[in-house]
Amino acid sequence: MSTRIIAFIGILAMFCELTATAQLGRRNKIYEIHGGIGAVNVFGDLGGAATKDNWGGLKDIQFSQTRPVLYLAGRTNINELFSGKLNLFAAMAAGEDAGSINDLRNYSYKAWMFELSGQIECNFFRSRACIGTLLSHRRGLRGSQLMMTRVYAFAGVGAVLSLPTLDTQGRPLVKGEYTKTTTAGVVIPYGLGVRSDIDQFWAVGFEIGRRFTTSDYLDGISTDWSKSDDTYYFTTLHAIYKMQFVGGRKRPSRRSSRW
Repeated sequence: MSTRIIAFIGILAMFCELTATAQLGRRNKIYEIHGGIGAVNVFGDLGGAATKDNWGGLKDIQFSQTRPVLYLAGRTNINELFSGKLNLFAAMAAGEDAGSINDLRNYSYKAWMFELSGQIECNFFRSRACIGTLLSHRRGLRGSQLMMTRVYAFAGVGAVLSLPTLDTQGRPLVKGEYTKTTTAGVVIPYGLGVRSDIDQFWAVGFEIGRRFTTSDYLDGISTDWSKSDDTYYFTTLHAIYKMQFVGGRKRPSRRSSRW
């Protein structure tokens, strides 16, 4: 699994760099602050489908075990198609055996999760729209501005910390079951996102990403029968504030449609 992830990141980085190099031109440096809310779904040793036939994991997604996440990030453009972002997530995860293949075990858990990660984005689809707007020119002239909707793929690396509380319903652990109340590991996020400008200062975005980790204790338990480390999804809806610094002064990112 780790080999495929590393290969995916390498291919994505090379594709973005080659594409961006071919289209390099005059550009402005834009900085952004992202903030929003979303949902987290953890796939560990608890919960999941009622049978082994889980449709490739789709049946493991339980709405009742979806929990909220808060999201904060800083982003900047490297070139026209290549961007970098630093993410901070805080989530409250939960899960239970009830209704799953381990229904008779009947364990459950709650956990605080924190992720700090960096990611590289490659904008592979862009659509421009001309929007009439009242610009802040000295002469008060009306004009039009190109606003852009972009779809991008991303991949990165970071760290995850989980503080789980496992509830075994008063039953002792059986042989082959192990627990932890604190676990940390490397996380490798990848996924897709879309964003659209509102004006020269603001944009909105939506992002969904899967996370592979090096920990099998995000839900507080690991067993001898675990086939892989835990994974999870973050889905976020966020607002984006755009800034451009020219000559030491902040200006609206009026040329954001270029990248």
